[in-house]
Amino acid sequence: MASWKNATTLDRAATLRGILRPAETAEHTGLRRDAPVSEALRPFVERYWSVRWDLTGRAPFRSEVLSHPSVNVSVESGTEPRFGSAMPAVLLHGVVTRRFGVDLTGAGRVTAVKFRPGGFTALTGALAGRNSVEPLGDQLGVPAARLLVDVLAPEDDDDRAAALDAAWRPSPPSRRAPTSTYSASSAR
Repeated sequence: MASWKNATTLDRAATLRGILRPAETAEHTGLRRDAPVSEALRPFVERYWSVRWDLTGRAPFRSEVLSHPSVNVSVESGTEPRFGSAMPAVLLHGVVTRRFGVDLTGAGRVTAVKFRPGGFTALTGALAGRNSVEPLGDQLGVPAARLLVDVLAPEDDDDRAAALDAAWRPSPPSRRAPTSTYSASSAR
């Protein structure tokens, strides 16, 4: 995991922005926030980020951040459920208006897209819930099953981020006025 910790030196200020207890977080996880965003998605996507951990046989670690007002879509795998979802999963993280925390247990890995404020709605036409994490359905034009296969297949995080970028880029959902808040119940 040494290369993960070294990746934070690429742009330390951007990598640590919003993270509470960054030194402690670096001891328990490997975090990257430096994968490139394609030109076509830059108006909507701020960045791709990845985190991995292996706490097998160790106490859980509480990871906390002060979030920006944006939506994240994460492709997650691991040995333990997170946010009430069995792994692997594709999760829609609505705009967080408070401290965001997750207890990391076992081993796991996340590759995610962080949309610019308003970028998720501009790209998909959907409004994400607030302070919510729910499974992503297929109605946004980017099927969750496809994301699981395409993003989890590569081992390298740059390749995973590139797969996530490609999934949103080739045929983004039509841009339309938001009509309702995204809900997992409507995805089923």
